[in-house]
Amino acid sequence: MTDDQPVAELLCELTDKLNLLPATDESVFGEIGGNPVTMTVLGGNPLALLFAFKLAPPDTDGADPLDKFLYSGGESKINVSFEDGFVWLSLYELSSESSDSIAETIEEFGGKLQEAGLTIASGCVSCGDQENFNTVYLEGKASRLCPNCVEQVYEKRRTAEEALNSASAFHRFGLPLVVVLVTTGWMVFWFLCDMTFEVTGINFIEINRFVVVVLMALLLIGGLGLGYPIGVFVRKSGAAPSLMQLQSVGLVLLAGFGGEVLYIAICIYRQAGMFDISGAFQVFVPFIKSYHVLWLVNKVLLAAAISFGALIAATGRKTAQVRN
Repeated sequence: MTDDQPVAELLCELTDKLNLLPATDESVFGEIGGNPVTMTVLGGNPLALLFAFKLAPPDTDGADPLDKFLYSGGESKINVSFEDGFVWLSLYELSSESSDSIAETIEEFGGKLQEAGLTIASGCVSCGDQENFNTVYLEGKASRLCPNCVEQVYEKRRTAEEALNSASAFHRFGLPLVVVLVTTGWMVFWFLCDMTFEVTGINFIEINRFVVVVLMALLLIGGLGLGYPIGVFVRKSGAAPSLMQLQSVGLVLLAGFGGEVLYIAICIYRQAGMFDISGAFQVFVPFIKSYHVLWLVNKVLLAAAISFGALIAATGRKTAQVRN
């Protein structure tokens, strides 16, 4: 690549020379030397590329074909490793290289794989169909499959993801307990704030940029930590997808209200020596009205952070990858 040749132009030339097709914004795929291969851009300044060649399985006699493979690019910018049925070829410091020289290196490497007996047999790599197959990009890597085997891969992934995200009795019956724990967590959070002020003798806080950043960080971390379990248990409890968000926020508000009642009860106990939940309910509104506006804003922000954490967990589905 010359100084005046953009990286994007070199990559376009390289993909054309190697007959690779676009897969994602950063990856292309195709076949080189009879092996399905995926090329991924690791960096653009300087240019670095990663090639994943799908390998033939070991010989049936037990001999490992990798024992027969020796490759040295002759330069430290080339790295080769084997893992999980793929050989990974990393090329670094390519700023001074042309698309022709990079393509030559890749094609030479593909030829070495052929010499070592690591080329995948023709046809579908799964069922061996010799007539109806294509080089495809599945599960983040290139492979060669027939339409039936592609559909089987999708079906296996759907089945695996349904199992990962299916409802369970543990989460269904554990949801009330999680709400109780979050309620307790709310009370503990504000009680610890009170104790911090008392121990340190802080009577007022000067609002500046540093204080705002610290407060936001504490509220965000505390909120995400308290909200995430609610979202997970709502999602795994079997709630209707259309109601997950509403149910998550509703439970957060319930836990926040219950936690504030507990906090008020603790304050009454510290002042009067009597723990009275019913009394805390009775003075709830006057107690809230007595808060400084900043204290009230912080409580609203914590509730928002908890809701955000719950929504992230409730709407996030676990994904599965299937080997092909």
